[in-house]
Amino acid sequence: MGKFTSKIKTKTTKTINYEGAVAYKMPVKLDLYTSVSSWLVNEPKFYGNVDDETERILNLIESVNKTDPEFILKLAAFARNELHLRSAPTYILAIAAMNKNPFTRWYVPSIVKRADELAEVISILQVKNENLGDKTKGTMLPNGLRRGLADVFHKFSRYAFQKYNRKPVTMQDVIRLVHPLPSTEEQEKLYKDIASDNLGIAKTWETLISGQGSTKENWEKAVEIMPIMATIRNLRNLLDKEISDDKLFDVIDKLTDEKIIRNSKQFPFRFLSAYKSIENNSNHNAGRLLTALNTAIEISIKNLPRFDGVTAAFADNSRSMDQNISAKSEVRAHEIANVFAAIISKLSQNNIIGTFADEFKVINFAAQDSVLSTAQRIKQIYVGGSTNGYLSIRYLNDKNIKVDRIFTLSDEQMYDSDGYWSGSRNNTLKVEWNKYKKNVNPNCYLYSVDLVGYGTTQIPENDPHVLKIAGWSDSILKYIPYFEKEKQSMIDHINKVNRNTYI
Repeated sequence: MGKFTSKIKTKTTKTINYEGAVAYKMPVKLDLYTSVSSWLVNEPKFYGNVDDETERILNLIESVNKTDPEFILKLAAFARNELHLRSAPTYILAIAAMNKNPFTRWYVPSIVKRADELAEVISILQVKNENLGDKTKGTMLPNGLRRGLADVFHKFSRYAFQKYNRKPVTMQDVIRLVHPLPSTEEQEKLYKDIASDNLGIAKTWETLISGQGSTKENWEKAVEIMPIMATIRNLRNLLDKEISDDKLFDVIDKLTDEKIIRNSKQFPFRFLSAYKSIENNSNHNAGRLLTALNTAIEISIKNLPRFDGVTAAFADNSRSMDQNISAKSEVRAHEIANVFAAIISKLSQNNIIGTFADEFKVINFAAQDSVLSTAQRIKQIYVGGSTNGYLSIRYLNDKNIKVDRIFTLSDEQMYDSDGYWSGSRNNTLKVEWNKYKKNVNPNCYLYSVDLVGYGTTQIPENDPHVLKIAGWSDSILKYIPYFEKEKQSMIDHINKVNRNTYI
């Protein structure tokens, strides 16, 4: 598969990162996990280009598929259900099907959770496989995938099929490829309507606004049927249209409803993105929504474990982290790091929060400060553009500060800007970490949280006190107690997944 072709490796080996600094290659499964966990398919990153990154991950998938084919589907199921990703899991499912993975059918129900994912996995196959042929011939789909999609087809309602009946792959295309068998008269009628392209149009907030106009009255109607994710993303529109106080209170009720928020599975940065979008809004009701957003994110982290002792969290705010996570999003990678640091500050009574780039600075905050206000405070501290991550642990060494665990939240492209031109490579996170274990606290844990996934790490995971984590969901933090008590790595957790775990 070209220059990125990898052989299966079980050990971490020394290499260099995109900045020419010392880094370490990871075992291929760990590399695949970290890369997939923050992968938005067909989206660029700060380093490299879309095609090279896609090819690198594709080669990792195909390498693991040859030696442990079930693992890649376990990873896809884990990413879909634990990390709440959508495109990456369906992409992996399509590649598994193309490579005749024998476990494909059995993992489809754990990966395809929405009706549009039926069409999405077929669309990926069409792009990847020019020989798919006529869309109307079901035999052209890999058999394991076809049977798996048929297994889950009955789970979706007429409304779901209507809502996601879109081009280039329509529900009519899907049913002709998959050939699901109805088990009730109602299903038989529904399947006939799909096959004859007679589904009708779902009444959604999108069709309401696009079909009847973006007016105050229509946005007030949309609030009544808008799911929580759409509500969070449209707060600015609701303020700009000056919806009535009654409808505004309905929005506030939704944002502060514990059941709704806990079931929403929102990435934490979604709340920050919404907060940023309305904090300077001229509508006098903006403050009420800002308060509701603060409440929402505090609700969302209630299920996270609390940590004993002292915890340090260090957020990378360097130039490479100042990248939009996708072309469609205004959220930047450093904002994800800052939100995570702020969340971690809530999970134990004694904390140290800091940020690094050219410099390292400690962030002062009060225990009662909200997650969003702390994240905003971190962002406002200027630390330069380089990625001198070693300064964060050097601070603990110089001050002889004993902590029980350290989180670094970064894209892992760290280096020493002072030694960059001189050729010095002595200032690294690994060097400072080893000093810290030797001189301050040999029992400390280091959690390297990779928020971008370039395929290298700063510290080999063969250190028994180091855990590599990746992803944008705060649910990744629930694995910390397992590691500290049982030394279970993320690969251990993924290996425990089976075909029934998420059904």
